[in-house]
Amino acid sequence: MKRRTDRPRTRANSPGFTLVEMLGALAVAAVAAFIVISLFSWSLVLGQESRRQSMAAGMASELLTRMHRAPDEFVWPDLDRLSVGEHVPVEASDAFEADAGLPAAMPTVDRLRDAEIAFREAFQWEAFARRPGEDANYVELTVAVHWEAQGRERVYTLTSALPVQRLGDSP
Repeated sequence: MKRRTDRPRTRANSPGFTLVEMLGALAVAAVAAFIVISLFSWSLVLGQESRRQSMAAGMASELLTRMHRAPDEFVWPDLDRLSVGEHVPVEASDAFEADAGLPAAMPTVDRLRDAEIAFREAFQWEAFARRPGEDANYVELTVAVHWEAQGRERVYTLTSALPVQRLGDSP
């Protein structure tokens, strides 16, 4: 014989979730989503900064290479009048091609091409020559590439040495 009880069902026998359990699960999901979105946005910022640093490093390296290969594209200071340790600006001459930094393969879509050109134009460079000693037969070259990111000015510098003989009759 079956015994009948008219007791209400207990929570352990209930097939659904309570409102408190649902709110707790939503809170945990919201926190997890916030963390994932924050990490994703931070990774975008780091990716952009990495691209800028890579561009600055490439630009500095390219400028030093051009100074070594074609010193006549730059206006050099009079090395005989240069004090030991003094940094003197080196500027581009008229022979220097300003758009030489653009790659041969650019986007074909005008909007993307313009964005790439604007990105590259955000970088400015300056170069300095320094004679390290009286008897030094080389000039120390320093190229500094400047740009602004996240409201702060950033600088990437690269230094190399150029034999004085390479300057020859450069202006």
